[in-house]
Amino acid sequence: MIKNYVPTKYKNYNKKPFTKQSAKKVLSAYLLLLISLIVIQIFDKKKETHQNFLSIQSIGAVILFVLSLIVYLLFDKKNIQKYLALIMYFSSILFTFFAIAFFSFLAENPVKVFIESISLLFILLIFLEFVYMLIVFISLKINNLNLRDMVAMFIMNGVSLLGIGLIVLSEAKDNISFGVFGATAIIAGLLILATFHYPRVLHYWKRQSDIDSNVSVYGNSIEMMKNKRTKK
Repeated sequence: MIKNYVPTKYKNYNKKPFTKQSAKKVLSAYLLLLISLIVIQIFDKKKETHQNFLSIQSIGAVILFVLSLIVYLLFDKKNIQKYLALIMYFSSILFTFFAIAFFSFLAENPVKVFIESISLLFILLIFLEFVYMLIVFISLKINNLNLRDMVAMFIMNGVSLLGIGLIVLSEAKDNISFGVFGATAIIAGLLILATFHYPRVLHYWKRQSDIDSNVSVYGNSIEMMKNKRTKK
């Protein structure tokens, strides 16, 4: 099932390795987040709860920014590239949680809205992953992977429409919480998309073992040829 997890649409893209440009994009995202948080802290004098919430976000953003900077600076070093690719992948995923926290700050009670949003996110992810894995299993059973591809697109479009609907409802009801929940639904879709990109990380972890395997086979072939010559 794992081999057939990725929909056809994303398979070619998943063969592309990460590059320094990929690391630069993650670094830029965290830099933008960090600047936004600092500006808000300086100019937005809200309650102490809001400021504490922002401070925690800022500390997390600084840590991830530094990690992303290290990845960017060292990415050309082949011997540690697999670790850097892993950090880059999970940093990208963690950024979505920072995005939810950032949107939650707009609400009257940011901590409450953030906890509710994260809960909604995990419920959506577990449900969508379960449905998708079930469809992959059924698709393999009936030997029709088009069903898997169709459901993957339905899930992605479905959560996006749900998110947009909640954002529109937020405007109509003048309730920012619905907007945050809408953004969370869209982020759930992005995280499902992120799972389709896991082969890009595995590529770095498999590469060395594949090379070692090829070297071993090549070495054994030479050894066999030498033995044949000796016998002659």
